[in-house]
Amino acid sequence: MARKLPPMLVAIVLMSGSFIPFAMADEGPGIKGDDQSSGINVDVSAKKPVISLDTTRPPRSPNVAMRARQLEGIAVRNESDKLLGEVRDVVLDTEEGRVKYVAVAFGGFLGVGTKLFAIPFEAFTFDPASDGRDACLRVALSEKTLRKAPGFNPEHWPDMASPEFESAIQKHYGNDQVNVNVGPVHVHVDTKATPEATNATPSKFIRRASDVISTAVLARDEKIGTIDDLMIDMPTGKIRYAALSVGGFDGLDTSLFALPWDAIHWKHDSQTDTDHFYLMIDPQIIKNSKGFDQDHWPQQANPKFDPQADNGINRRPYIENVQHER
Repeated sequence: MARKLPPMLVAIVLMSGSFIPFAMADEGPGIKGDDQSSGINVDVSAKKPVISLDTTRPPRSPNVAMRARQLEGIAVRNESDKLLGEVRDVVLDTEEGRVKYVAVAFGGFLGVGTKLFAIPFEAFTFDPASDGRDACLRVALSEKTLRKAPGFNPEHWPDMASPEFESAIQKHYGNDQVNVNVGPVHVHVDTKATPEATNATPSKFIRRASDVISTAVLARDEKIGTIDDLMIDMPTGKIRYAALSVGGFDGLDTSLFALPWDAIHWKHDSQTDTDHFYLMIDPQIIKNSKGFDQDHWPQQANPKFDPQADNGINRRPYIENVQHER
């Protein structure tokens, strides 16, 4: 027989706010419980689901950046931490200054042989090294999607700026958790085709990072150095800066200088089939600045080299020299 609480005790409990209705009891989602003592049928099927957070993996830090050279060979794992392959290169959109694709070799992990696969950068998250574990790129795609992905021979890279290649990538990955637009169906990618050398070659802004590194940098028509490496923001794929190696130019030592991507402009010479960068700032600013060495890489570009900054030096001759060639 149910015991009755004294009226005075009931009033005290209600006034203190300590009374918990039976309808809030935690019996698990979708479970109905019968309280035999009160005769009340408790329905908790409308409870909100409990969201579980994976606290074992480090969060993606907005301050994490890696050099392009360091990304080569980094492991690629899935969300279950299974090793799938490794990065062979990253493909850049030099006009936007960001990583467009990651070229991955899966080897025998997925039974796809020695082919390479260009996967949109948006499909990856970056896990930095921690607690004795090496850094890796984690891909949020199923193994089925990866096995059926369009691949190519590592000895014959396709024109990744061609509409056919981009449409094939969009068609395959657009429906599987990757934020890309879906392209047309039944697209055939000829990975051996070579675009004609014209002033408006379709691949003029798409380049592998390994090709961009060591590219000459010109101030007007004089070579002042080369690109030694690229610092890439891993959460976004944006290029934080290009490391300029001056190599003794105009009395400078072998220091490196962190140039914002806007401080250089990429150009392809179709007549000689060569690439180079134009410097968008006066080289005197670099000469008057302190660089860094291979053991002390900054996380961000040097703000002195921002083309929009007012350093009291006229930049118009350098900017105009490039603008009319776009």
